[in-house]
Amino acid sequence: MKELKLGYVAQTREPSLFYTCLVCGEEFEKGVIYKRGEQFYEAEKFAGMHVAEAHGTMFHWLLGLDKKQTGLTDLQKGLIQSFAQGQSDNEAAEALGIGSTSTVRNHRFTLREKVKQAKLFLAIMELAEEKPRVSAPLLSTPRSGAVQDKQIILTEEEYAEIIGSYFKEGPDGPLAEFPRKHKRRAAILRQLIQRFMPGRDYTEKEVNAILEEAFDDYVLLRRYLIDYGLLAREEDGSRYWVRTQTEDPPKNMNTDRRMDTMDKNKRKELGYNYAHTHRPMGVYRIYNSINGKSLVGSSMNLDGAWNKHKFMLDAGLHDNKALQADWKEYGSGNVVFEILEQIKPEEDFVAEASETLKYRKPLAELEEKWLEKLAPYGDNGYHKQR
Repeated sequence: MKELKLGYVAQTREPSLFYTCLVCGEEFEKGVIYKRGEQFYEAEKFAGMHVAEAHGTMFHWLLGLDKKQTGLTDLQKGLIQSFAQGQSDNEAAEALGIGSTSTVRNHRFTLREKVKQAKLFLAIMELAEEKPRVSAPLLSTPRSGAVQDKQIILTEEEYAEIIGSYFKEGPDGPLAEFPRKHKRRAAILRQLIQRFMPGRDYTEKEVNAILEEAFDDYVLLRRYLIDYGLLAREEDGSRYWVRTQTEDPPKNMNTDRRMDTMDKNKRKELGYNYAHTHRPMGVYRIYNSINGKSLVGSSMNLDGAWNKHKFMLDAGLHDNKALQADWKEYGSGNVVFEILEQIKPEEDFVAEASETLKYRKPLAELEEKWLEKLAPYGDNGYHKQR
C-alpha cells in the first residue's frame, strides 16, 4: 500500500539498492547523487520527484487503471475524483450529470463501505497466512532469489509425492521432465540443490556436469536454481556456491556512511556522470515460451522496462489482461524479456528530458518495424488486431 501511494519501490539487486518507478520502470541507485538544475538529491528523494514530474500524482494513475484491477465503475471513479477535489455533493452531482445530491450521498456511503470491507479483507487474509494449517511438517523454499512472488510451502507428503512423480528412478536419478507449476518446480529444485555441497565453490563446468546427470537441459536447471535463491554465483560466472539463508551482506553496502563524508566536488562529479550516462534504449518483447505469444514495446530505459512490467504482473495489476492471465497460468519462469534492437545515442547525449525527446520518434518507428515483422496479434501475441 505504501509503495503504491509513493509510486516507487525499493528493490535490492546485489550489491546495490534501487528505487524503481512503478509507472515507467526508471531506476535510481542508492548512493548515487542526482542533479536537477543546480540542486543535488539522494536517490529516494529523486525517485519521488521523478514520479511527480514525469507521471503526475499516483492518485490519478491508479484511478486510471481499469475496472478489473480497481473494482470501480466509471461513475465511481468520477465521484472519487470529485471528492478528491473537495466538491460538495451538489457540485459533484452537477459535474457528473447524475441529477440529485441524494444519489451522490448513496454512492459516497457505498464507497466508504468498500473501504471498510477492503480493510477487513486484508486483515483476514494476513491472519490466515500468518499460520498456515499444519497437518504435516512443512518445508519452505527460500525467498532470496529473483522469484519472490510468494513463498512456497510444502508438506513432507506433498514433497515426497512430487519427487516420486518426477524422479522415477529415485531422488538421485534422472529427472523425467521439468514442470511448469510453481510448487512442483520448487520441490524439484530443492531436491537438486542437495547434489551440491554447502561451503564448497564450483566452476560453471562442474555445475553443468552435476545438473546434466539429472536433465539434458542443464542450463535451464542452473538458471532456475539461481532464480529461486538456491544457488549463488559471481557476476562473471567464475564461481558458484550453495546459497545459505545467513550469508553476510555484501561488503560494499556501507553506502550511507560513505555518502555522509563525500565532499561537494565528488557530488557534482557523480551528478555530471549520471546526466551523461545513457541507459540502453530500444525495442523489447515479453515472450511466452509456452504458447509463443509476444508483447512488443519500446523504452528509453530497457533495464527499467522489465522491472515495471514484472512488478505489475506480480501484483496482478498489468493492463494487458491476456498477458496477466498467462503469467498466472504458466508462471513467471515461462515469460521472458528479450531486447530486440537498441538505439545508440549520440556521444554528447545528456540524460535529461530535453535531450531524450529527439529519440522518441526513432523509437516509435523502430517499434512499428518490429510489430510488422513479428505480427504479435491474435494467436501470435498480446496486441489487439489492428
